[in-house]
Amino acid sequence: MQIRRIPKSLALSLVVMIAMGAQYFDLAIRFGAHPWWATQVLWLGVLLGICAGALGRYLSSSPMKPFTICLVVIGIAVLSTAFGKQGFATSFGDNKVAGQFWYFGWIMTCTSITAALILLPFPLQKKSK
Repeated sequence: MQIRRIPKSLALSLVVMIAMGAQYFDLAIRFGAHPWWATQVLWLGVLLGICAGALGRYLSSSPMKPFTICLVVIGIAVLSTAFGKQGFATSFGDNKVAGQFWYFGWIMTCTSITAALILLPFPLQKKSK
């Protein structure tokens, strides 16, 4: 079985459609982003993720390595966001560092999800005769 990446134009259109749907349905807010910054972190993350995904496509010949790195970064970013939100809420908005972890964690989450979508590998079946 051979593993390849999805075409660039399909990856970019997929990312834009998912981001527009996420903004329309307020997915960032529903998953815990601050309502004031939800749209900002979404689109900033998408722009940075497109750059990171394009760089990953350009620098790596293997489709699995950068995709796996993106999955690890998604996990780290989600943990950072959760701990930042909890610390910020517990301090009643006084803990600036926790607020920054919450904000930048959301940007990193959106960035790494976008990059993972651009680097998405899919297996190709060999045709049998």
